[in-house]
Amino acid sequence: GITGLLLGCRFFRTKRDIILLLTTVSANGVLISFAGIIQRLTNSENLFAAYGVSFLGFGPFVNKNNAAGYLLMCLACALGLMAIVFSKKKRPQPIHNVGQSNAQATYFQLLEFISELNARKISLLLVIAFLSIGIVATISRGAVIGLLGAGIATVLIYGLARRPKNSF
Repeated sequence: GITGLLLGCRFFRTKRDIILLLTTVSANGVLISFAGIIQRLTNSENLFAAYGVSFLGFGPFVNKNNAAGYLLMCLACALGLMAIVFSKKKRPQPIHNVGQSNAQATYFQLLEFISELNARKISLLLVIAFLSIGIVATISRGAVIGLLGAGIATVLIYGLARRPKNSF
């Protein structure tokens, strides 16, 4: 464990390297989710039947809980990548109107979010959605609870960070 930590500290020092690591782990999770979802949809317990290898779990994992834990880690990497990609903002924040209701402020924030979407951000949102579907497809109770907890925490953190401030 400590060797992996020391190697990670040595080789993933720059922002470019960290983005590469997060992207690679997220893409790996999407591929594993795809293989597992195909396995679930076809009701096949032999995903790699041509090679004579039988998997009773999810995709290439022997146990659905192992797959769910790994996909949760991949989802965390995708959320970290989302924090990096969505934080690249150069424009000043709009001033919150004092007479504006919270519903109007939320509506304008949603419009601002949609206006800032580009191909990179849309693909990252699709990766997060696909990983979430893959976690649910594992049918692991603990993973689904972890997914819901992470989703609620992420929404709260981003909601509180982007909430307009009532200042004069």
